[in-house]
Formats: sequence, C-alpha cells, structure tokens
Amino acid sequence: MIIGENSPLRRLPLLNRKQTLFLDGIRYSIEMADLSYCRLRETLYNMSINCCNSLPNNHINTVSAVLDAWSIIDSVDRLRGLLYLAKFVKKDSLPIDDPLKQYMENVRLLRNSIQHIAQRIDMMISKNLTILGSLSWFTCTDSTEMRGVCCTLVAGTVIHNSEHPFVNPCGKNIELPVDLITLSASGYSVCFSELMKYIRIMVKDFEDQLSQKTSELPKAGADFLVCVHIRPSEEQKDKQQI
Repeated sequence: MIIGENSPLRRLPLLNRKQTLFLDGIRYSIEMADLSYCRLRETLYNMSINCCNSLPNNHINTVSAVLDAWSIIDSVDRLRGLLYLAKFVKKDSLPIDDPLKQYMENVRLLRNSIQHIAQRIDMMISKNLTILGSLSWFTCTDSTEMRGVCCTLVAGTVIHNSEHPFVNPCGKNIELPVDLITLSASGYSVCFSELMKYIRIMVKDFEDQLSQKTSELPKAGADFLVCVHIRPSEEQKDKQQI
C-alpha cells in the first residue's frame, strides 16, 4: 500500500479542525485509489489468464474491473480538489510535478465525461461510444521469455463500427505481472499504472514535509472501531424457547 502503517498521514498531529479534515480527506482519497488499483490489477490478471476459459462468474470480474477503474477516477479527482483547496499547503511547494498535474487534469476530464451521463447519451450515440468506456492493459504470462497478452475490456454494448484501443508494451519497462492499465472514455484516457507511480512519489514528498513541520506536536487519534455486543436476557431466551 502507498501509505504505510507509520505514515504521518495516518498519525496526524493535533491541528485545527479544518486542516485535519483536509488531511483526512487527502489520506482516504489516496488509500481508496490505491486499494482500487490493487484490486483492479488482480482482477485484470485473472481475466487475462482465464480469457480462453468459459467461467460462470466472468461477468462479476467485468463489473469489478469497471467499478474499481472508475473508483480510481473519483478518488484521484477528489484528491486533486483537496490538494489545491488546502490553503495551508503552499502552492509553490506542492509536491506535484508536471506529469502528475497532467494526469490529474485528464482524470478530471474523464470524471466529467460521465458525471451527467443521462444528458450525454445523444453525444455518445453520435460518436459511437460505449456507456463506460474501455479498459486496456498488458499481462505478462511468461516473465522468462517476456511473453504476454494485450487485452481490452469494453464496458457496454459494442456496435460494429466502434473502435477501442490496445496498449503497446514494446520498448517499455513493465511492472509484472500487469501493467499499462488504461481507461479510455469519451475521447479521453488515463494510464493508471503511470498515474499511481507519480502519486507514490507525491505521497513520499508530502509525508516528508508533514513530518518535518509537525514532528514535535502531539498526535491525534483516528480510525477507531466501536462494536456493541448484544445478547438476549435469560427471560428473552425462555420466551424464544416457548
């Protein structure tokens, strides 16, 4: 996971409530995107390996992949907004480089492309688009000989003259076993594999800055679980037996 157990984002110092909420939102946005990406890689790997098998739950994998892909879009777009609206973060020292800015702008465009999907149906018809775009990726099936399979998953009904992209792994460094995961919709696309790589770099810089500025402050508690155990009284047990 991108954010470790001992991350300063997980053990926030005692700050004013507004700063705390921004930092909580930033952490959860990152962790939600990270979890969705990890699940997506696993799902796509299984789909690649079993692509020639007729499995009874293939449709569940399809929905799971599309769900996690768009969850990444939502989470990263939320992260983008929080980072830019956090007034206590100096914008000239914001740990975001130009590639990540561009990826986040593309995320925004993708997110907006389905935000009001019902009002965009006529446009989708005119451009031969599917309802939730397509996912493309590369899976390495033999790391010794670097053999693999390029896949594209189309989310929705396909018409005969529609076009859907494949990724090209030639000449690229591949993170085994699944890489180059790309979501395309409404003329926009985002490579999640590259996006998450830059987010990892940004998080490391952000954690370093947070540690340096707040190392002497007391820590606040967070993410606690409360469980209330309920059991019937002896009288209730007797009534149930009757």
